[in-house]
Amino acid sequence: MDAVAFQFMQEAEDEEDAIEADMYNTQLSAALLITGAEASRDLRIERRNQTRNYLCRPQLQPNPRHTSGKRGLVLKKPKLLWVISTFPKQL
Repeated sequence: MDAVAFQFMQEAEDEEDAIEADMYNTQLSAALLITGAEASRDLRIERRNQTRNYLCRPQLQPNPRHTSGKRGLVLKKPKLLWVISTFPKQL
């Protein structure tokens, strides 16, 4: 009886090992497929950038409307008007 139980346990372990090996192979295949797709995408982007005649968003400069000096003057304008209006008028 011990030999039959041992053989049954051995077969169960072999099946578990086979299932784990299949799962590992499947995960490895998926990882290789994803890595290959990303590499292919990167190569395509590099090829397209060489012939592109326009700028894309990462290559553009920041919006000058947010950083210009004129905007700073416009924001300070009410204070300047208040200061000017408080001076006595000289004729």
